[in-house]
Amino acid sequence: MAFYLIQAKPTVDFWSHTLSSPDVIRGQWLNIVVERLGGKVHGLWASFGEYDMIVICELPDHVSAAALSLAYYTAGTMVSVKTTPLLSVDEAVAALRKASGDAST
Repeated sequence: MAFYLIQAKPTVDFWSHTLSSPDVIRGQWLNIVVERLGGKVHGLWASFGEYDMIVICELPDHVSAAALSLAYYTAGTMVSVKTTPLLSVDEAVAALRKASGDAST
């Protein structure tokens, strides 16, 4: 399974809805969708800046990550979603060794 950083910018309608139902921001919908895709949510944060929500999740593959982004968009609750695959430190070391031509990789 691979880890992903997902940054999302909700619509004004989403924020308006959360004013009357603040628990929506807890991400029950997100957990359901990620689990249906065979993954797990490791954390959900609100943030300041270009993106208002940050998710770290584990998904089986890039196709599942793309499906999650599409689910966000088709729900009509997000203006934009940015998905970034994450490497563990061990994976980054393996990539560095492979880039340097180290035959042990």
